[in-house]
Amino acid sequence: MDLVPGMVELARATLTEAGHNPNRVSEGDVIDLSIFPDESFDLILSVGVMEYLRPDEECHAFAEARRLLKPDGLFLVENINKLFDLTTFNRFTINFFAEHFIPAFFDSETEKDRVLGKLNGLVAYPERPDPEGKYSTTRDEVYTKGEISIEYARKVCDFGFEQIEQAFYRFHSVPPLLFEEEPDLETVSIERELALSRHWIGNFLASGFIAVLKKTR
Repeated sequence: MDLVPGMVELARATLTEAGHNPNRVSEGDVIDLSIFPDESFDLILSVGVMEYLRPDEECHAFAEARRLLKPDGLFLVENINKLFDLTTFNRFTINFFAEHFIPAFFDSETEKDRVLGKLNGLVAYPERPDPEGKYSTTRDEVYTKGEISIEYARKVCDFGFEQIEQAFYRFHSVPPLLFEEEPDLETVSIERELALSRHWIGNFLASGFIAVLKKTR
């Protein structure tokens, strides 16, 4: 299912070329899947969706997924890994400190700003990544949100799910700022991705993760 008619047409054309039923793709919104009856599916995939949903929309999407899954069905959810920002050594690292760490230790806004300024001086490229180019970001242009991978299991409990597995992908052997200077470093990251997909370092060196969820009884 996709919200954009053009993407639905593209998906249907791809299915047709592969010899599959193009009507398996529908136009619609993940927060309202009322066209499907309860417990319709053994598996639901959410790829490139949750990071664009506001909190209220996310609640609706999880509720619909829970309603549509069979009792032993699985819900695979792809997320942006927010912990990866800690190892990018750019403005996203500074933003992570500002959002999650500094408020836990400092109450005064003046003191927060002072400490943040000190932190800014430790990062060589506090304005990167750029809005354009191969290693650019769209996070300044559209609403996106990340998830803290080590906290995700607790979060989905509130939606009536339990996490039974987690796998990491989009690994970075070094901060992506170095990929521009040495593209081979990105190749190394891709080559090792599968072997490291369930390693703890994925919490910090992978920009995405997939959670495998089951409904709680």
